[in-house]
Amino acid sequence: MHNYNELGIDLDYVPDYKLLMYYFNLKNVFPDKQIDVYRTKNGYHLIVTGVPTSLELRRIFGDDMWRIEFEEERSRVFGRTKDVLYHRKVVINDGKVVRDTTREKVDILSLRFKNSRVRNKIT
Repeated sequence: MHNYNELGIDLDYVPDYKLLMYYFNLKNVFPDKQIDVYRTKNGYHLIVTGVPTSLELRRIFGDDMWRIEFEEERSRVFGRTKDVLYHRKVVINDGKVVRDTTREKVDILSLRFKNSRVRNKIT
């Protein structure tokens, strides 16, 4: 689990090239900061250690819009934001666990990315 005050970006359903784009944009803006990448069920989490979270930075770097809207509402009610990215999600229905997923840390530079344009031209 990351510090709630550190910048966290939730990228759901993004193409591989956008994941790389957001990662390298973060590296360009924060060259001396560690950026951890985690694979989730629907995409990726990017966490920038040592960079305070802000809704503006999260918007710039492509954070999930529903998450941002939720945080805006929370900040209106509680007067502060809390950047929450879960490391594990458990869904319970009628007292039974129906889904239990844990995010996995990945080395973004060693991932095998898919590019349908290149594959279609080769085959």
